[in-house]
Amino acid sequence: MTVAERKTMHRLTLRARMALLVLAGVVPLSAYDLGVVYLGYARERERASSQALDLARAISGAVEAELRASTAALGVLALSRALRAGDLATFREQAEDVVASELPGATVLLRRGDGQQLMNTALPLGEALPRQVWETPQHAPAAGGPSVSDVYFGPVLRRPVVAIKVPVRRIGGQPDRHCHIV
Repeated sequence: MTVAERKTMHRLTLRARMALLVLAGVVPLSAYDLGVVYLGYARERERASSQALDLARAISGAVEAELRASTAALGVLALSRALRAGDLATFREQAEDVVASELPGATVLLRRGDGQQLMNTALPLGEALPRQVWETPQHAPAAGGPSVSDVYFGPVLRRPVVAIKVPVRRIGGQPDRHCHIV
């Protein structure tokens, strides 16, 4: 110690020296605690982020599986003999059965290419069916196959919906009408 430091130390009271000693021990421990808390926070944030990503992937997979199942059910419904024969009353019964057993909460509607609905399970039998221009962005169907729309506000149901569009083909293979699950 230099002479100046000794003089400064002699001027400090015992109480001041004890306070400096306590500060010399507390400050490094507090810094250490803050570091540990921050590292724990950073690990916890990373874990929560990873869990959120895993959850998003799981939900995405579940939605994809649900869309595939709905598309498959609708594809089978589109092969209906009653539909190909133009028997809309029988086709409506089949569609209502499919909705009840395979697609609860869904709506099946049949429409022509110009947008005129021919059948809609959300509306009572005999009610006037609207002509709708479907301005929803849709994923391009591969070779005239099924397509899935983005979420849009349904004009009949008055709620957000996703439409699955499956072409109905004539016996010769030409597209005739389109069935939609909404």
